[in-house]
Amino acid sequence: MRLALRANTTAAQVRACVAGFGIALLPRFVAPSEPGLVELLPRIDTPTREVWAVSHRDLRRNPRVSLLIEWLTQTIAVTQGFE
Repeated sequence: MRLALRANTTAAQVRACVAGFGIALLPRFVAPSEPGLVELLPRIDTPTREVWAVSHRDLRRNPRVSLLIEWLTQTIAVTQGFE
């Protein structure tokens, strides 16, 4: 297999796909804003990733930090289809 492009950002992968470079494993929420994309393999298992929220020990009980971590957890769960 010959690689035409190696990219580590979603934006670069989307631009390359729209330009005809090939295929990419992209999040589903990208497609509605990019009419040039075509879903090829809708039923494959996608890789998972761990996300860690880290804060300084002194900030663990800070309401703003707790609220942010809670919001991020909910946002990631919804966009990944976990809810």
